[in-house]
This record gives sequence, structure tokens and C-alpha cells, in this order.
Amino acid sequence: TAEESFSVFGNGAVIAVASMFVLSAALERTGGIEIFAKYLDRVVGNSELWMLLTVLPLVALASAFVNNTPVVVVFLPILISLANKRGILPSRVLIPLSYASIFGGCCTLIGTSTNLLISAASVSQGHSSIGFFEPARIGLVLTGVGLFYLLTLGRWLLPQRESLTSLVDGEGEDSKDLLTEVAVGAESQRLGCRYRDTPLKSLRRVRLMEVIRQGESIGGNLDEHIFELGD
Repeated sequence: TAEESFSVFGNGAVIAVASMFVLSAALERTGGIEIFAKYLDRVVGNSELWMLLTVLPLVALASAFVNNTPVVVVFLPILISLANKRGILPSRVLIPLSYASIFGGCCTLIGTSTNLLISAASVSQGHSSIGFFEPARIGLVLTGVGLFYLLTLGRWLLPQRESLTSLVDGEGEDSKDLLTEVAVGAESQRLGCRYRDTPLKSLRRVRLMEVIRQGESIGGNLDEHIFELGD
């Protein structure tokens, strides 16, 4: 029934996960992430190993008390920026970031949404809930072993892979790809036209990636999209 379908939004675990995303957004909007990034820039050093030694324990600790997904969202742009400044390929630090957040999330009840949902399911079946630090007995061991692996043997298995950001923003003769945004104005000749019927469709090496209308992405077949004012 409709009542049963929407009852999930009253589940404490779902509300807790949603609140953690609000927290991460607040850190970004208020400039907290930028301040933290500037601090890390001074202490992580110039080597890949020193950067991982500094950042991974912080990520694991944060993931224990904030859901691991928002932690990755917060640290992602910071690590990309730090890596680019030091000439380190982002793949060398982003993969360890992901795993460190998973390890830390195993240590507490709120570290990962999975723990919250399992605890809520346990209560609904008449059993006791999971204690806040109950998963730490196994989680701390996993975190210690996992971080040691990432900082030693795991480093030699990391790929040397360019990110899309570095390919688009690169400098030099071979960097000719451009990602741009164009708005349809009141005097545009494309107003009211299908994309497939415009000269844009026939241009070589040009691809329409997305159409945004009033802040929302337009889905469906983009070839059949009819341009409106402000698109």
C-alpha cells in the first residue's frame, strides 16, 4: 500500500543517513572544507606516501563518526587538488581514499548506512539494537590491517591512470578537448528547434552531453530535444 511504501521515510536509519549528507553540504557551503584543505596542504608533504600517511587515518577516523559516503564526497576534491599540485596521478590517492572510508565505517553503528539499517531491522524483529561501538571489536582490526596494506603492498598495485579532470584541464598542444556550457537566448536561431535539426548536430567532434532547464537535467533522447528559452 501507499502507507507501507512511504513508511521507510519515517525510519530512523534513513533519516540519520540523510542528515549526514546535510552535514557534508553544510561543511562545503560554509567554507569548512576549504579551510580544512588549506591546512592539509601545509602538512601532507610532497610525496605520495606522506600524503597517504596523513590523509588515510583522518579519513578512517571521520568515517567512524560520519557516514562514509559523505566523507568521500568531502575529501574527493581536496585530494584531487593536492595530488595535482604535487604532480601525483589522482588514481594513486582516490582508490586508497575509498577503501579507508570503508574501513573506518566498520567501527561504529553510524559509520555506514548498512550498520544502521541492520540495527533497525534487528529491532523490528524483536531483537536488541547494535551498540554504538559494538562493531569496533572487529572494525578496528580490519582498519589497522587494511591501512597497513594500503600503505605498503597495496601502493604497488595502484593504477597509473589519468582522470577526466586532468585530461580536460591539461595544458599543451594535445589538450584540445573543451567542456562548455551554452545558454539559449531570446534571439537564438535555435529556439524552438530540435537538436537533430540544428547545425550543432553535424559539427565534427561535438557532442551534446546534457540539457538543463530551470536547474533540472532533461532526460530522454537528446536528439529529439526541442530547445526552449533559457535551456
